[in-house]
Amino acid sequence: MPFPPPKSALRKGKAREPSHPPSLKSSDILREYLGQCHDAWRRKSWLEAKRSLKEATELWGGDCPPQWCVWGIQIAMAQSKWEVVTNLVEIAEHLHPHSADVHLASAHVSLITDRLPASMASLQSMLEQYPEHMGVRVLSRRLELISRARQDGDRLYATAEFSSASEKYTGALDV
Repeated sequence: MPFPPPKSALRKGKAREPSHPPSLKSSDILREYLGQCHDAWRRKSWLEAKRSLKEATELWGGDCPPQWCVWGIQIAMAQSKWEVVTNLVEIAEHLHPHSADVHLASAHVSLITDRLPASMASLQSMLEQYPEHMGVRVLSRRLELISRARQDGDRLYATAEFSSASEKYTGALDV
């Protein structure tokens, strides 16, 4: 589950964004919004999760923590709102150009929207910057498997082995 408990999310947000510390009263309200978002996420109530996250972001003021941007992207992905997803990725990359989590979300979106070369290029750069980031390593391995399956499928298709090619392509989708 991508959501940490509300208190830890707020603590992490404060640590990463000391220029926008919420007041004590605001902290309680933020915790409440993040808790509502977390609960809505568990219930897959995407509209409610989006609304609660938006309220928390507006209350935070200024640039929200990078993880909150990633949550917004994930919520839009769960709703299959791909134009919104693309816009949120662009905004997140602009606000947090040095966040591994934001770049990882961008690579995921590129993969899901069938922009494999863009996703691979992004991941290659991320592997150099964040070699120990587990999410980057896992997605990189997944992309390698998908790319290999697609290449095998293309090779089989070119030799008119359509059934085998179809199996390889299906295998690429299952990775």
